[in-house]
Amino acid sequence: MPETIMTWQSITPAIPEIYLVAAICLLLLVDAFAGQTRRGLTPTLTLVALAIGAALTAMYGNVPQRTVLFDGMYVADELAYVLKLFGFLFVAFGLLYSRDYLEERGILRGEYYVLALTALLGIFVLVSANSMLTVYIGVELLALSVYAMAAFDRDSGVAAESAMKYFVLGAIGSGALLYGMSMIYGMTGTLDLQELGGHLHEPPNLGVTIGLVFVVVAVAFKLGAVPFHMWLPDVYQGAPTSVTLFIGTAPKIAYFALTLRLLAHGLGGAVVTSDWATLDRESRALFKATQDPAWIMMTAPEYLRYSDAFMGALHQLILASAKKDLDTAADAQIELTRSCVQCHRYLTRRRLALK
Repeated sequence: MPETIMTWQSITPAIPEIYLVAAICLLLLVDAFAGQTRRGLTPTLTLVALAIGAALTAMYGNVPQRTVLFDGMYVADELAYVLKLFGFLFVAFGLLYSRDYLEERGILRGEYYVLALTALLGIFVLVSANSMLTVYIGVELLALSVYAMAAFDRDSGVAAESAMKYFVLGAIGSGALLYGMSMIYGMTGTLDLQELGGHLHEPPNLGVTIGLVFVVVAVAFKLGAVPFHMWLPDVYQGAPTSVTLFIGTAPKIAYFALTLRLLAHGLGGAVVTSDWATLDRESRALFKATQDPAWIMMTAPEYLRYSDAFMGALHQLILASAKKDLDTAADAQIELTRSCVQCHRYLTRRRLALK
C-alpha cells in the first residue's frame, strides 16, 4: 500500500474535531488557573468555543463529495456535516439553559463544561466513523463523559446511584457491541464499514448473524429503545436535570449516526439479505436472558405487541436507510417514536396497577 502523505489541505474536513480537542485543552487550562476566582468565565468561553466551532464546521466541513481520511478510519460527507452542526446547536442550548440550574445548586464548575465538550467530541467521532474501531472509540468517548456528568452532583446519593447503574448497564451494552463487532470482523476479515458492506451481499453465515444480533441489541440499548430501555428511568430521574436534558438530546444524534453508519451502510447487505425474523427471535431471547423474573412477568401480550411494532419499525428504518428512501425512513422514525411512547404508557399503567 502506498504511503499517504498527510498535509494540512488533506485534513481540513477534520478541522471540527481538531478544533474541539484544542478547545477542550484550553478550557482545562482556563478553569485550572482562573476557575476559582471567575466562575462565569468557563461557561462563557464554552459557548464562544461552540459558536466558533460551528462556523469552522460550516467553512470546512461541507465537502463537495464523500472524503475518506486517516487510512479509512474517518469519513466526511453531507450526513456528518449536518449532524455536526446539529450537535453544536443542541449542546449550546443545553449548556445555556443549564447555567442557572447549576448555579442555584452550587455545582457550577468548569468540569461540567469540559465533560460536555468531550461528549461532543465523541459524538463527532461517531458521526464520522468509517471503521468499526472508530465507532467503538466514539461510543466509549461519549459514554464515559456522560457517566461522569450523571454523577456530577457529588452530594446527591440518588445521582451517584443512577450513575453507577448507568455505568454498569452501559458497560453491558458496550460489551455486546464489541463482541458483535469482533464476530463480524472474524467472519469478514475487515473493519472498514465500506468494505464490510461488500463482503455481506451474499447470504451471511451463522457467525455473522449472531454478531449482527449483538450489534442490534447494543445499538437499541444505546438509543434507549424498547425493549432495551431499562436504564432510562433511573438515569433520567437520578441525574441532575441539566444532565438529563443533555443526555436526552445531543447523544441521540450520535446514536442515530451509529444506526445509519453501522447497520445501514456497513451491515446493510446482511440486513437486506438475511431473515429478519431470525434476528428478531434471537434478540428477544438475548433480552429475556438478561432480565430478572419480575420484569419477565410484565411481558403481557399488550407489551409484546408494542415491542413487535418497534422491531418492525426498526427493520423498516434500516431497509429504507440502506435504499436511501428518505420518505419511508421518516415514516419509520415516527412509528418508532409512537411505539416507544405507547409502551412507556403501558408500563406506567402496569407499574401503578402492581402497587
